[in-house]
Amino acid sequence: PFNVASVSKLVTGAMVLSLVNEGRVDLDAPLSTYLPGVTLLPPDGDTPVEVTVRQLLAHRAGLPHHPPNFDPRDFGSEWTDPRLLSRMATAMSVRLVDEPGAYHYSNLGYALLAAILERVTEQSFQDVSREHLNRLGMRGATYWGPEVEERGAHGRVGEGESEQFNPPSWYGSRYALPFTGLWSSMPELHHFGRALVEAHHSPDATLHPMAGPIESDAEALGAVRRSRLGAPSIEHDGSGPGFLAWVVAIPERDVVLAVACNGGGESAAQGRRFFEITESLLDALR
Repeated sequence: PFNVASVSKLVTGAMVLSLVNEGRVDLDAPLSTYLPGVTLLPPDGDTPVEVTVRQLLAHRAGLPHHPPNFDPRDFGSEWTDPRLLSRMATAMSVRLVDEPGAYHYSNLGYALLAAILERVTEQSFQDVSREHLNRLGMRGATYWGPEVEERGAHGRVGEGESEQFNPPSWYGSRYALPFTGLWSSMPELHHFGRALVEAHHSPDATLHPMAGPIESDAEALGAVRRSRLGAPSIEHDGSGPGFLAWVVAIPERDVVLAVACNGGGESAAQGRRFFEITESLLDALR
C-alpha cells in the first residue's frame, strides 16, 4: 500500500456520512452538539461562535490549518496519546482565522470530525475506521503503524538520486491519522472512487452528500469539485514527504482514476510531473 496523504480526508468524510445516514450525526448540527468541550473564538473578539458538521466537512469552518500549539519540529508525546482525539474534544479552545462559512483548508477540522466519530460511536478512531473500511470494500487499507512499516511502500525524497524517507513521528500520531494517515493499494482506492460514481446517481446512497450534484463549491463535502473530460469530477489529491496520490471520479463519463507515487511530495517539480502524467492519462480517455 501507499500513503495517500490528504486523500485520507475523503475516507474520514465517508465515515462521518455513514453516521449521518444512520441518523446518529446531523450535518447541520453545531459542533457543540457532539463536542461541547471545544470552544471556537472568532478572528476578532472573545464571544464563542458555532460551526456545523457540514462546514467542517467542506473546510468552511474558518479553522486554522493546525492547532495553535502544533509544532512538527517539537513533537511531544501528547500527540501520540491514543486518547488524544477524545482529550481534544474535552477541553480545547481555538481562534478561527476566518469567519464561519469562509473557505479555509484545515487539517484540524478533520481531526475534530474524527473526534466526533469517537464520541458518537464510543470507539477509538482506529476501531471505527476498521469497520468502515471493510464496508467500503477497502479491507486491505490501514492506518500508519508498525505493520505499514513492514509491508508499505517506502517514500523517496529528493531530486535525481532520491533517498528513502523516514517519516517524522507526528505522521503516525493519533492527531494526524484522520487527515493524512491512510495507506491503501490503488485497486482499493479505485473501489472507493467507483463508490463515488455510484453514489452520484443514487440520492439514497450514504456517499451521495459527498458525490451528488451540487450548485456551488460551498456544497462540496470533503471532495474537490472540478471539470474534467467535459463533465463534473469528484476528486482529492494528497501530497506529503515521500508520497503523492490522487483519486478522481467522473460519474457522467463512468471514469475513475486512482494513482499514487512513492516519491516527491516535498518537491514542487516532482509534484508537477506527477500531475502532468496523471492528467495525461485522463486526456487519453477523451
